[in-house]
Amino acid sequence: MVRATHGLHWGSYYWELEVLQGSPDSHIRVGWSTRQGELQGPVGFDQYSYAYRDVGGSKVHRSIRVDGYGEPFSTGDIIGCFIHLSDESSVHLNRMSFFKNGIEQGDAYVGSEIPCGVYFPAVSLYLKANVRVNFGPSFILRPTSLAANVNAVSELQPMSYEDRKIHEQNILAIRSQRLESLNRIA
Repeated sequence: MVRATHGLHWGSYYWELEVLQGSPDSHIRVGWSTRQGELQGPVGFDQYSYAYRDVGGSKVHRSIRVDGYGEPFSTGDIIGCFIHLSDESSVHLNRMSFFKNGIEQGDAYVGSEIPCGVYFPAVSLYLKANVRVNFGPSFILRPTSLAANVNAVSELQPMSYEDRKIHEQNILAIRSQRLESLNRIA
């Protein structure tokens, strides 16, 4: 598992991952982990991490796989990761969900299933899987169902004006490439 360097402990946050071409046998897990999550295991391996898995659209936590949580995903898909964390007196409001190509797959974990802590974006890749991670502030595919007050994970360490401008240009280029690919297929 690889884990981001900046975590969050309160509020609503979102980030996305684009699945790029990998080998036919490659696999991906994407989600959230606390600092205690086992780096030598995949996301969802222990009690400290939560995953959405490409195969079967499964959700995984404590190495318990629940198949059919959401749709399976593969090359070309954009997977969004959302988390809402409340303070200790409102743990029942905690919520984690995932999106595939802008469509929410439903609540994966809620309430006390997500204890208070500092959560970091996390990814596990198998057999030459290839992804592009985007912590924001602009997204390739921001779900319309996300509330306006949801923060990009990048806001935990805001970008300089110059870096933000480059980020915006890169996102526009990726969106344009995706649109060209869709037009070629149609």
